[in-house]
Formats: sequence, C-alpha cells, structure tokens
Amino acid sequence: MHPTSQLNTGTGTTILAVAQDKLTQFIQTLTDSGVAFQTKIQDLSQLFLSPLTYDMTRRLPRGDATFDRYMYYQEIVSYIEGLSSRYSNKVQVDKIGQSVEGRPIYLITINKKTKTRKVDKPVIFIEAGAHAREWVSPASALYLVERLLESPSLLRNAEWRVVPLLNPDGYVYSWNHDRLWRKNRAPSSVPECFGVDLNRNFDFYWGGVQASMDPCSDLYQGSNPFSEPETRANN
Repeated sequence: MHPTSQLNTGTGTTILAVAQDKLTQFIQTLTDSGVAFQTKIQDLSQLFLSPLTYDMTRRLPRGDATFDRYMYYQEIVSYIEGLSSRYSNKVQVDKIGQSVEGRPIYLITINKKTKTRKVDKPVIFIEAGAHAREWVSPASALYLVERLLESPSLLRNAEWRVVPLLNPDGYVYSWNHDRLWRKNRAPSSVPECFGVDLNRNFDFYWGGVQASMDPCSDLYQGSNPFSEPETRANN
C-alpha cells in the first residue's frame, strides 16, 4: 500500500507517493513542520488494476495462453505444463526447484541439443518474474516462448532456456494482497517483515550497490548468497 499525499507548500501543491513503512514518520515530519496535507489516494496500487485483471469469467481453457491481459498464476502453470505435449519434438519442461511456499519453478528448454544432434550451438538463457509486481516480465517471457515455437527459423542455431516465473509466491501475493509486492515470501528475523529481493540474492555482486541488509526493505538481499530456494533453483 502506497498512499499518495497532496501537500500545500505555500508556493504550490506537491503530490508525493509514500511507502507504507515510511508513512508514520513522514506524517510526523509534516506535522512538526506545520505543513498542511491531505491524503488523495490511500492505496496507490489500485491505479494499476483494470477490469480485465480480475475478470474471473475470462478464465482460459486449460493449456491456452493469452496476451490480451495478464494471466493468473494457475493459467501460467497450465500453459507451461502443456507445452511438452503440444510440442514434444521441440520443448522440454523441467521443474528445477520450488518456492518457499512450495510452488514449482519451471525451466522451458526449446530446441535442446540431444545425442543425435551433436552440433555445438549457443545457449540463450532468459529468466523472468523475479520481482513479483512486474507482471509484464513473465508475460514477456511466455510471449517469447510462443513466438519461438511459431518461428522455426529462430530455433535453428540456438538452444533457448526460459525460466518464466522465478518468484511464483510473490506473483500470487501481488494478485491477492499487495499489487506492489516485490520480494518472495520468505519469513525473516523480523516477524512482521517478509521476503527477499531475489534479484539481489545471487552471489554475483551480492551485497553490492542498492542492496540492503534490512529484512523490511524492498531491496533486502537475504542473509547470505543463494539463501532462497528460488535463486538456488536457478543456479
């Protein structure tokens, strides 16, 4: 929840979005400074929602995909699990791990090198959906998969490996509870704070610029590199 406040600064009006965990301190600072303000929007995440997003009557047939709207988690899973049977000569789907809450993490391999195809070719790896609120990320990865399977010329000289949704728990949470949720859903040393920023949990530059050791931060890097099952699955 990110409230939006409108401030009267004396020289005009300023509209600010304030993170929920900073709101109390922010309001106190304004009050102490004698700055008049009013809350315009209590939950900024509502601005990101559309009727298409939650139209439960538009569920897809099992195994189908749509790119006219964002897909529910179960629709994504259904589409991924149906790929290997629909394209048995091109696609291999593997479960490479599971999330904190036990949801599978999938790897889609297209045009995999086999014993009968020994020609060396580059491997193109794509990972999506590390940040839960960025729904366009898994949508883009699945759109790429769909286009690759419809364009044989793109498959000729490369093996494609796609992890379309690295953070399934966060994705579900961003649909059902907090549209702007970013992290996974791992518990932390602070009882009221959950989640690790998976993008900052790999050992490459772990603890670098913009990472945080604060479990309540959106940029929390975790207790150590690869502390999360999602990043270990992708290792």
